[in-house]
Amino acid sequence: MLTLLKEAIKPFLPYFPNSLLVSILRDRPYLVTSLPSGFVFKWPYYLDDVSMSVEIGNVIEEEILTGSYDPESSRIIRKFVKPGDVCIDVGANVGAITVLLAKQTGRTGQVLAFEPGPPYLQKLRSNLDLNPGLKGVVTIVNMGLSDKNGTLFWQADPEHPYNAGLMSSDGISVPVTTLDQYLFEHNLPRLDCVSGDASPHPLFQTSLTRETRQQATRHDSIPHPISIGNMHRSHRNFHCCGRAGCRYRTYGRPAVRNWAF
Repeated sequence: MLTLLKEAIKPFLPYFPNSLLVSILRDRPYLVTSLPSGFVFKWPYYLDDVSMSVEIGNVIEEEILTGSYDPESSRIIRKFVKPGDVCIDVGANVGAITVLLAKQTGRTGQVLAFEPGPPYLQKLRSNLDLNPGLKGVVTIVNMGLSDKNGTLFWQADPEHPYNAGLMSSDGISVPVTTLDQYLFEHNLPRLDCVSGDASPHPLFQTSLTRETRQQATRHDSIPHPISIGNMHRSHRNFHCCGRAGCRYRTYGRPAVRNWAF
């Protein structure tokens, strides 16, 4: 009888109030497969107490729902990012890593979230609006990062539409700058962590030049900022350096396309 009741409510799940739907999914997470692709609702338990919008069919957002989003990057951020740190999230997407950085840095820290993609930018802003305590920590930068200032073209990855990249032609025109140039223009006093959501591409290294690595951080015991290239599917390069116990590391396979951030 109970099994029949569970099956009977599946078609009605999309019509339930958000609070009731969340309560049901928290107790019976397998029922998420009953929700139609494109259905959107608010999930208030990401990172325990962060509210995020979840669209069924978007792999990143579904992993936000299950708490399985990029566990390796999350582990390293929790270990090395401290209260008061200044962090940059390159290719912030909907903000899964951005809000984690903001939780770690706290009110005394600062997170710059670079996101040039119009649909992701809208979702990022909406997710921060859901979390006023974190919104004040995050500055959204509607630009991409490259190895020189100018314009590139944003387009969704046809194989992974929940990810995107910047190309030399075709797509939505977006402004890009170098990380050095942005830090110089905005007089950022220090830089402790860079998280990059992009394919493993030399632009990640060239946009974070030797000058930035030498001057951005003011911690006497930390010669360079931690640099985290978050690995999600094949589009994230991961390296981490600069703090005690954190060795340089790289994950992922070589990029097959010439993506910037």
